[in-house]
Amino acid sequence: MARKLTLEQYVSEQQIPEGMLDRAERDTEEYVKAYELRQARLAQGMTQQQVAESMGVGQNRVSALENGNLHTLKLETIERYIESIGGRLRMTVELPGREIRLS
Repeated sequence: MARKLTLEQYVSEQQIPEGMLDRAERDTEEYVKAYELRQARLAQGMTQQQVAESMGVGQNRVSALENGNLHTLKLETIERYIESIGGRLRMTVELPGREIRLS
C-alpha cells in the first residue's frame, strides 16, 4: 500500500522550488475564472468570433482570454469582453480595514 504524504512532505521530497506551488495555484484560479467567462459567453449564445467583432479584436484574443491568459491582457480588453457578453466590470480595491470601489 502506498504511503500517504502531506502536501508539505511531497513538496519537500520532490524538491519543488519555492513559489512554484503558489504559481500553480494562481494559474489554476485564472483558468477557472476564464472558464467561467467562457460559460457566460456560451450562455449568451455567442461565438468567439461574434465577441471578437464586438470588441474590435481578433478571435485569437478572445480565445487567449478564455484559455486562462487573463494576466497578459489589458484591463480595457477584459472590460470590452465582459461588455460584449452583456456584463459590466466592477473593480474594488481591498485595503486593511476598508474597500474602495473604483467602478
